[in-house]
Amino acid sequence: MENRKWLFVGVSPYPYRGKGYWYIDESGTTAPRTYVWARMGRRDREQIVYVDCVRWCDEGNVPYPPDKAKRILRQTTLEEAEKAEESWREILD
Repeated sequence: MENRKWLFVGVSPYPYRGKGYWYIDESGTTAPRTYVWARMGRRDREQIVYVDCVRWCDEGNVPYPPDKAKRILRQTTLEEAEKAEESWREILD
């Protein structure tokens, strides 16, 4: 039987870097210190979130149950990422 692996992505909502909500990236392409689109918050609204870390996990070491984890929707465009970084810098400075 094949042992399934997931790419778990630790993300933070604007402007709270380091919050560490776990999402699954089914594309396997997310890199740390980038921005992605995900559904987040009480209203489950699509928004750009910051990627704190990424981690390949198998069934024995997942940080959150895969069947309950939300998914990364898509990568941001370069323009979206630049705008998000500018917004974060304004808050954090």
